[in-house]
Amino acid sequence: MIKDSELKLIRQLEKEIGVELKELSIDVIGLKLELGAYSWYGPGFSVDKEGDVIGLNLPEMKLRALPLSLFQFEHLEKLGFFDITIRDFSILEKLTNLVLSQVSIVG
Repeated sequence: MIKDSELKLIRQLEKEIGVELKELSIDVIGLKLELGAYSWYGPGFSVDKEGDVIGLNLPEMKLRALPLSLFQFEHLEKLGFFDITIRDFSILEKLTNLVLSQVSIVG
C-alpha cells in the first residue's frame, strides 16, 4: 500500500502532466505491449513493500521538460518515457536511486 506522502507526490505529478496514473507492476515499467507497434503500458507508478514509489511509466506524454515533481520521488529506481522531445537527461542524475539502465526512453 502506498504511503500517504508518496500518494501526495503522485497527485502532484498527475496535476503537472494532466494525466491520471494507475498502479502498475514494477516489471512493466518501460515495457512495450506486444499488441501493436505503438502499444505501451499506460501511465502509472509502482510501489515497493514499504509503500514508496519506485517506478514511473510516462508514455506518450509529449513532454518538453521533465516534471519538477519527478525529482521529489526519493526512492525512484525505474522510469519509462516514450514519445518525448526532451534531449538532455543529465538532470536525472539528481535521482540518486535511479539506475540509468532502468530508464527506457523511446521517441
